Amino acid sequence: MGFYDRAKLLHHDPEALRKGETIRSILIIGSIDEYKAIFAAGKTPESAAAYSAALKAAYGGPGTESTPLLRLLDYVYGEGPLLPDDEAFAKERLLPMRVQAVSAADYTFSTDEVIGPSAGIYTQNWGTLTFDGGSLTVENTTMNLACDNLVIVAGGANPYHIGVMGAPGAQGPIGTTGTSTAGQATNGHNASPPSGGNCIGAGDGGTGTDGAAGLAGGTGGLGNPGLASLTATMMIGAFDASSTSGLIVATQSGVGGQGGTGGTGGAGQMGGYGGSGCDSGCEGTDGGNGGSGGNGGNGGQGGTGGNGTNGYPGAIHFPAAQKQNLTLTATPAAPGAGGPPGQGGAAGAGAGGGSGGKGQSDGQAGSAGAGGNPGTLGLAGSNTGAPSTITPSWT
Repeated sequence: MGFYDRAKLLHHDPEALRKGETIRSILIIGSIDEYKAIFAAGKTPESAAAYSAALKAAYGGPGTESTPLLRLLDYVYGEGPLLPDDEAFAKERLLPMRVQAVSAADYTFSTDEVIGPSAGIYTQNWGTLTFDGGSLTVENTTMNLACDNLVIVAGGANPYHIGVMGAPGAQGPIGTTGTSTAGQATNGHNASPPSGGNCIGAGDGGTGTDGAAGLAGGTGGLGNPGLASLTATMMIGAFDASSTSGLIVATQSGVGGQGGTGGTGGAGQMGGYGGSGCDSGCEGTDGGNGGSGGNGGNGGQGGTGGNGTNGYPGAIHFPAAQKQNLTLTATPAAPGAGGPPGQGGAAGAGAGGGSGGKGQSDGQAGSAGAGGNPGTLGLAGSNTGAPSTITPSWT
């Protein structure tokens, strides 16, 4: 199927395209078979078998035990049948689909263009497609790309021309801050004359109560799993002999998100003030000592990193006579790193001593508490995501 035939499927005006216009539109797809006609137009028995095998390896499907979405993918791109229940699921949950479509008789990627993450469904229809100082990256986005003729002049900043990528998972939430005791610890009692207006027999001022310790911060939240690299199909009609290098297609699914930062430890409570000594007549008693500040709570442990996610399979149809000019690279999606430790809580301040009575000593100030220790680093995620399997089909 050539450029103008594909344009008709997308309802793009061939005459406008012949005049050099680039047409962009939103295509509303009302059936699974209409979607299949566009996105799996180049499917061969070999590419279908490879897709089904790769889908089963990555996600345990297809088959009656898998999900409707996996079975529908297997029907469109692989060898699976269209089951009545799955067609009903598509009509209820997926259709109509909005597809972003673009056509041009001649188009050049001169910058590094990115679609996504999570940009929906794209189809690109080119007559002659040139890479001259640019690249195309799709992130967690379903894509179909077709061109009659491909020219490679120069790549962009990326080490590939077409990148079929996932997207990193989001970092987990921050752990909760440790609880702190509000206010100040209880002050020591003030000494008073027992009788007769003098301090004979009176005690010293009471010692202030020590501040309560802050509680530990909460553990950071689990990092989110990566977002998968979705199915991409590419149909290259011819590889231009003037090209200076081959086509490089790279794929990596979504890496796991970092675990959340541990929560900050709760602050230590301030100690209570020492009570005043007795002060009456010619006598007095010593002031009470101030209470020590409470220790800060330890910081929370960082959260566990999210897992890398398996990519969905894809396919590329490429001229058999030019197979040496196609390079496919695949990188696993690493699990997310453990979250940073939470900070220790602030130490509570010591309180001042109480005033001594006539001729007597003031109480000693309470010492500050100790600051909380930082938490520990979270654990890395445990699962590495497999990259998309892009299967070449030689035409």
